[in-house]
Amino acid sequence: FHILFERYSVNPSTALFIDDNMANIHGAQALGLNTVGFKNPEQLLEELKHWVPDLFSPNGNGQLKM
Repeated sequence: FHILFERYSVNPSTALFIDDNMANIHGAQALGLNTVGFKNPEQLLEELKHWVPDLFSPNGNGQLKM
């Protein structure tokens, strides 16, 4: 993670890490990353609406902008 932070000037507190492995989630949290534990596509979409609302259509239909 540290190489990624330095190489791409990533501030961990502004990044979102998504994984289905809780050990990886805990490791990312320990470094200050925001995390989402992936369970299924529907759950991930709901989480992304919270973390990255600009990805979704402004009309509130919950659809990803394409």
